[in-house]
This record gives sequence, structure tokens and C-alpha cells, in this order.
Amino acid sequence: MNVRFNTVECRVQWSRHAESRRPAILLVNARAPGDVIAVATMDLPDVALAADEVALRDFGPSAGVLEALMIAGVVSAPVRFVEHGEQQIPICTLLVDAENGAR
Repeated sequence: MNVRFNTVECRVQWSRHAESRRPAILLVNARAPGDVIAVATMDLPDVALAADEVALRDFGPSAGVLEALMIAGVVSAPVRFVEHGEQQIPICTLLVDAENGAR
């Protein structure tokens, strides 16, 4: 599955966060597969999330990841926001199967 993030065509790569084992979404350059463009999700083990929810890192170098993943149909619009430091972190529902990327 491909996503356009900023000006880069990216491939969605699935993983798991080390601490919580929740789904992790990485955006990898589709033309240079070893080049990670952004880690789209955050591991917030102290935040209660449903099995199909992810916390998105939509700030700093990852700003715009929410819009890119919504356009691609990977995540829903935010269902809520949680505060983490000075950031409001969007919590979204996964619209694809995190194990195999299928819709």
C-alpha cells in the first residue's frame, strides 16, 4: 500500500511498538526501500486504546502524516485527542488490518 507524504511516494510498512506491542506504521520511501521517511505512530503505553486504534505523530518531521494516512484510507479521522507533553495527539481507528495491510 502506497501513501503520498509531503512530496514523497511512500510504502506503508507495518511493525509493532517495542513496549506496548501495538501496531506501528512506518512510511518508507517507495523508490529507496531502506529510507524511512516517517514513523507515523507513537507508542503511548499509558493511554488506553482499543485494539484497532493508533496514536499518530502529526508534528515535527511527521507533520502531515494524519492527512496522508486519512487520504490513503489507512486511518479514520481522529476519534479523540490526548495530551502528551505540549502536543495534542490524534487517536484514530485503523481502517486496514495491521497484520497484512488489507482493507
